[in-house]
Amino acid sequence: MKFHPWRYVLPLLILWLAFGLRLHHLDFQSIWWDEGHSIFVASQPMLQIPTLPAMDVHPPAYFILLHLWMTITGQSEFALRYLSVIFSLLTVALLWRFATSISSYLASPSHRLLASPFLASLLATFSPMYIAYAQEVRSYAMITFLALASTFMLWRILFTPTDSAVGGTQGVFHRRPALRPKGVSNRSAVILYIFLTAACLYTHYFTLFLLLFHNLAWLVWTLKNRGFLKNRTFVWLTSQVSVLLLFTPQLTLALRQVTSYTNPNLASPSLSEFISRSWQAYTVGLTIDPLPAQWGMAIIAGVLVLVLLSELIQASKNQAKSALYVSRFSAQPPFGTFHVLFLLGWFLIPLAAYFIVLQRQPSFEPRYLILVTPALFLLLAFSLGQGSGVRGQGSGVRGHASRFSAQPPLGTPHASRFTLHASRLTPHASRFIPRPPHHLPHKPPQLLHQRNLLQR
Repeated sequence: MKFHPWRYVLPLLILWLAFGLRLHHLDFQSIWWDEGHSIFVASQPMLQIPTLPAMDVHPPAYFILLHLWMTITGQSEFALRYLSVIFSLLTVALLWRFATSISSYLASPSHRLLASPFLASLLATFSPMYIAYAQEVRSYAMITFLALASTFMLWRILFTPTDSAVGGTQGVFHRRPALRPKGVSNRSAVILYIFLTAACLYTHYFTLFLLLFHNLAWLVWTLKNRGFLKNRTFVWLTSQVSVLLLFTPQLTLALRQVTSYTNPNLASPSLSEFISRSWQAYTVGLTIDPLPAQWGMAIIAGVLVLVLLSELIQASKNQAKSALYVSRFSAQPPFGTFHVLFLLGWFLIPLAAYFIVLQRQPSFEPRYLILVTPALFLLLAFSLGQGSGVRGQGSGVRGHASRFSAQPPLGTPHASRFTLHASRLTPHASRFIPRPPHHLPHKPPQLLHQRNLLQR
């Protein structure tokens, strides 16, 4: 296997760049009101933190962690904010890992596999929102990392081959078993998902909006393969009940906090205001001047929409071209389509649910749903990076037809059924290449050599 040093150098360079941006002027500004509130709560006895009146609508996880952090590092502005720097760097690193896992399934040249992880982590590195909350004594950097980690575990369950713990078959969206990413098994992924999701709830109550998307994804995964309906339903319900049981100690208090919170100074946003402020916060930041912000928001939105539409259209064309070969072995949509829908659901479903709730209980701040921003960065990264990579593979397919030929051993009676011709290949065809059945005879090399001698 060819060694690609940039696969190891680039992530380190990105992390050092992110570290420098977040460390720059970390203690330049004095502690402001919200940070002072966090420090005050964390300074109280640890066992009293969850029930303090000052907790308002905040769960206790971040404040307990900050309490422990303060006992180790002290209470200087630099030390207090450094905890958020750590979580922000973990988010950048995990985004690289998430994007790499998705890229490993795509039939693209090795240098293309770096494009999407590089862009995803670079977008997170320079994100104005990420930098701002990496330099505050607040829980937003922590909830972003935990939500990303929880959703990554969910993605591993849905998109990778599974073992007996999750249905005894491949993930519903999985295409290429040979490229199963190394790491935790699916059983471990389910366990990690439970604990990470519970940690999200203990960090920010708006995790409920993320859980709405998670459960819709679980539902699709469960119903997709009816042959394993009982097993998958059991895993889905067990994971959600386990999260609920872990959150039970905080549940009564959380219900009282959420239902009793009111702020008469806040009004429900209109749909246009909600979309524009959220989009600006997640892309160019809220501190930029209005005119440059509008141009930047429009350009990013236009590029994202055009590239995603182009990719979906291209995927549909490729599916139609390869229908002759695919229909025998798979009835699933093109591989990339599921990933696009998964990331779009992660970004849009929590936002839509949040907007509906705001009409009855106004408390609109884009930062409250910072947990959807990793989906946006992954969508932008794959739109810009992988989009061009897929279209650039046509010559590579024609030049390396042997890579995509699934010919059985000599002597197989149905060889013609398992041969794909390079002229019919599309950029996505390599995912649908069948393999010869294992029951067909495989003649030893010695017999083949003797047969060739007899023919001569």
